[in-house]
Amino acid sequence: KRTHSGERPYACDEAGCKYMTTTASHIKVHKCTHSGDRPYACDEPGCKYKAIQSSHLAAHKRNGAQAHARRRAADLVRRGGLQVQNHPVDQPHGA
Repeated sequence: KRTHSGERPYACDEAGCKYMTTTASHIKVHKCTHSGDRPYACDEPGCKYKAIQSSHLAAHKRNGAQAHARRRAADLVRRGGLQVQNHPVDQPHGA
């Protein structure tokens, strides 16, 4: 296997870049670092997250669920669809 032989037949063709790897798929992902291409975008409304790899987007969706829920609640508040009442901690509702 190439892992143990040290062979890295796939090289980045970007001028001045010395990145080499064992697989063609790694080169494809690496080239996105030069081009800035991030083909995997989060489909949550208002979220601007974009990733180079689909696995990174999947992790974002798993870990970002709470952040997305907070963003949706904040959007509702801004649009007036959710009323938020602030009251002192020592006073119950309606006091």
